[in-house]
Amino acid sequence: MTPNLIADSIVNICGAIGLCVAIALLQRRDRKGRTTFLINLAMGAVAALFFLRGVAWWTGSVAFDQASIAFAALFPLAVLLAAEIVMRRHAPRALKIYTALGAALFMLGVVTGIARDNAAYYIALPMFQFSVVAACGVLLYRRGAGDLTAEESRIVKRVGLAVLIAAPFLLTDFRSLFADPPVRVGPLGVLIGVSLLLAEGGGEARLRSFALLTSRLVAALLLGLAAGWMAPAPQAGDLLRHAAVAGAGVLAISLAIDAAREIFAARAEGLLAAVAVSPARTRSALVAALAAHPLFGDARRLRESDLNDFDPDIIRTALPETAVFRKIDAPWGRPATDGGVERLVSLFATFEATHVIALQRAPLDLLAVSVPVVAADATTETALQLLGRILANAPEEMTCSTS
Repeated sequence: MTPNLIADSIVNICGAIGLCVAIALLQRRDRKGRTTFLINLAMGAVAALFFLRGVAWWTGSVAFDQASIAFAALFPLAVLLAAEIVMRRHAPRALKIYTALGAALFMLGVVTGIARDNAAYYIALPMFQFSVVAACGVLLYRRGAGDLTAEESRIVKRVGLAVLIAAPFLLTDFRSLFADPPVRVGPLGVLIGVSLLLAEGGGEARLRSFALLTSRLVAALLLGLAAGWMAPAPQAGDLLRHAAVAGAGVLAISLAIDAAREIFAARAEGLLAAVAVSPARTRSALVAALAAHPLFGDARRLRESDLNDFDPDIIRTALPETAVFRKIDAPWGRPATDGGVERLVSLFATFEATHVIALQRAPLDLLAVSVPVVAADATTETALQLLGRILANAPEEMTCSTS
């Protein structure tokens, strides 16, 4: 095997793995969505194509190579059918005839063996693929207002963006159109597009996802270039192959890790869920219920009698207005030499707390919590603020009314 084929195989297999992870993640997020189902079918076809090509180039198997060409010939037909289903209407008759006839002719080339080592075939195939995909893209762009829901339109737009990002990379997969490139980077472009497709949230969240993706990709490419320099007398092609393999591998692994993190986070009981599912109604019962949560396992409830060494009256005057205050925010808008601030800092240090929840100010009732560094994120901070309000407003004991 040549270095080109080895690199091509690894990049394609990484692309197939990343797409399979993306399919599983999208299916988990939207189990019954028709548009998501069709997008997953299209990505599944591309993943199968990448896998077959990777195995074919790695093993030199003629059967896998022919199967990959057959998938490539039928892919435009699958795209057209998916576009029709998404739009809930038929594509123009001329486009349907062109796509069906083209797919049949290219499949005939595979069956008869014309596709093997035929330069004209490998020039016509990518032109056919890109023409059908572009036509379907125009149909979706010009769809009627009632063809798709707002959510479906949002998904289609993001898929279109992913395709636009991947298109320049995919051109390198057709060596009949370009001079022999060191490596085919089509799967790398697809992984970049899919990573952006999976980004959730509003504009700011997507910007953060883009920044994270960029940092991962840049770090992977630099790592690949550094690995390429370890070879004796490295050439430009060697450096590009190492960079492409590192980039595809890191993005595929990142998708898998992100998917696993999302699944584990969904299965783990959150702070608010611990309160929502608990039958507790009093403050003492709620604190007891929260003690079962990992973040509250080391929590310490401090009543006024437990705070005599810290002078409760001075602490009370220095408490912030919020129910939850953090050690990192000291001195909480007061002079650092303030007696109350000094006592609060000492309290944080004594109980190794990162947060203190003021349950009650008179008599003083505090809950000292130590949040692990790995859990100190915006979601946890928001949950603590909400829990602080719930605990502060909860009655110490249930009162019974008689009539």
